[in-house]
Amino acid sequence: MPTVFINRTQMIHVFQNLITNAIKFRNNKNPRIYISAKIEEDHWIFGVSDNDIGIDPHYHKRIFEMFQRLHRRR
Repeated sequence: MPTVFINRTQMIHVFQNLITNAIKFRNNKNPRIYISAKIEEDHWIFGVSDNDIGIDPHYHKRIFEMFQRLHRRR
């Protein structure tokens, strides 16, 4: 993985949330989580993907707004 200058705490929270959601919102399959990083020109692109239910395209615009939740805590 590359060395980047970021807010360490925020980056940890982003990855923890993405990985936790991939495990929590799944069907009966064993979760498979893929984490990647690649460089494009002068910046890094990080990716996290999994093998399950995904996010309804209707919610794509909302998912990265602060304090938004698509599902109840249960």
